[in-house]
Amino acid sequence: MDDFYQLEWTFTPSNYFEQELDVQVEGVTIAIRDGSAEARIDSKTYEQDSSLHERLHEHLVQAFRGTQLIALKPFELSRPTKTRIRPDGKREMYLEASTSVAFVKSSGVDFVVRKADGTVIDSKAERLAAKRELAELVRKHSSDDHLAAMLNSIARALTDKANCLVHLYEVRDSLSSKFGGKKQAINALSLSSSQWSELGRLANDEPLQEGRHRGKMIHALRPATKEELDRCKGLATKFVVAYLQYLESQS
Repeated sequence: MDDFYQLEWTFTPSNYFEQELDVQVEGVTIAIRDGSAEARIDSKTYEQDSSLHERLHEHLVQAFRGTQLIALKPFELSRPTKTRIRPDGKREMYLEASTSVAFVKSSGVDFVVRKADGTVIDSKAERLAAKRELAELVRKHSSDDHLAAMLNSIARALTDKANCLVHLYEVRDSLSSKFGGKKQAINALSLSSSQWSELGRLANDEPLQEGRHRGKMIHALRPATKEELDRCKGLATKFVVAYLQYLESQS
């Protein structure tokens, strides 16, 4: 047996990826299974690269954020535990503060991909393929500041429900900032002008408690319906996916 370090993570929901997935990064395989992930690195490689530990954790976080565009559910990912396994089988465990990526636990088990109007468009096989693809694309392009901002907005929309539409509208703001305006963003990403406007209408103009301009509304506010919230989530994630495809086309 070789001398190596083993990093292990746990996450919830345990079926977030709905499949076994191997993420290949920096010569290391992160094996994602049901509720856990594991990476093995030979001791020499690990000890010569003091930041490898943190980079692998960040790669895994980005894989979750890509999958979140399909799952549309919060997740919780632990910090990795570290164990050194000697050639004789002796195990040396290193303790670390057990903080986690705070996206709140969820018990949801039903993951479906939907059109912006809420209708289901995929088979399970298509959904799993989309999760794999987006996990890889987000990890690949994680250094892009606009992408990071939009993914953070999506994550906040899923946890800060009182301001859900505020956060989803931030996706539009990020794209406008990136491309220099609405028209430029729509053209660059081949988006629908009507869908772009619809996200603005629901987030800005409707008297919704979760909206952006509730303080300016003369009439009583009402809670957004599930259909309205799902519609906005679908539109915002569609825009983010279009931006990911744009980044890939430019690379």
